[in-house]
Amino acid sequence: MEVIIFLLDHLSKEEAEAAWDREKLLYLKYREKKEREREER
Repeated sequence: MEVIIFLLDHLSKEEAEAAWDREKLLYLKYREKKEREREER
């Protein structure tokens, strides 16, 4: 999360929001994948 705070300091608001959305999507996809793996067992 430190990375995101760093980005917010150095990017414009729009760029920071786009980066945050990407991070969120990656995290959600990762979590979804983990849950699917757990269900398959």
